[in-house]
Amino acid sequence: MTETFFVIGKELEKYREVIPEDMFSTGLMLLGAKSDGVMTGILLAEPTGLNDLVIRYVFVPEKYRRTGVGRALAEFLNETSSAMGMDRIVASFVRDEDDDLAGFFTSLGYEVMDESGLYELNMADTAEKIAEFTEGMPDVRTVALGEVSAGDYDKLRYILAEKKKQSKRGGDLFMDPGPMERFDPDISFMAFDNKGEPTGAILFKPLDGDYVLDYICVLNTGLGEVMFDLLEAASNRVLDEVTAGKKMFFHGVNRSVLNIAKKLELRPKRVMELVWMEKYI
Repeated sequence: MTETFFVIGKELEKYREVIPEDMFSTGLMLLGAKSDGVMTGILLAEPTGLNDLVIRYVFVPEKYRRTGVGRALAEFLNETSSAMGMDRIVASFVRDEDDDLAGFFTSLGYEVMDESGLYELNMADTAEKIAEFTEGMPDVRTVALGEVSAGDYDKLRYILAEKKKQSKRGGDLFMDPGPMERFDPDISFMAFDNKGEPTGAILFKPLDGDYVLDYICVLNTGLGEVMFDLLEAASNRVLDEVTAGKKMFFHGVNRSVLNIAKKLELRPKRVMELVWMEKYI
């Protein structure tokens, strides 16, 4: 008999050993499954602040697969999400022929919202081309995320939420990036205007010892210099000795990054296939 349980906040410390180190955050929700007192699977999800819940990680040991554990976790997530007042659950994962997650989520009522790729960038080439492109553009104040106050970051999230409500283009144009602690504080940056108001952000997450550009936004879509100054600040920091030898990736779901890469003729290398699926509750 599979039992399910739910853990949030400080209680997550008790489950550190089953949570990937680069994913741990007190903003996560852990949904677990047990059978006869033995852990048989976990699912990590995170509220975005826009009535969306994003699945960050699912793991069921090989011996417990195809025994209903994954389905039990997914159904428990539906119940929990509904009780929390969420509107949508989003799942993203690498397509793997040996692990048909797309088929699994389809069987649970999820639909594909996007299929894209994970791309690798040559950062030395990227930094050089961005510097050339931004020459003569007005300077924008960029601040490393580690030096940004929680209040300013929360203000950015609030503005994004309001813009998403007002956007006629809909979709994920102004997605909420999620909690601040998800991102690397040294190579992620926010941009501010001369009044100290946030105007954009570029946010990186650890990825198996490397980094992935997970999110980039400009609050006024007409301010091209903000976008490029954020990219320049991040690419220069990536080239510092702190991140020497690390690779840099971005995912094609954020179309603006892919368009910039093409505009700068960076020829990013596609290394993985990504699938994004969604289910409305």
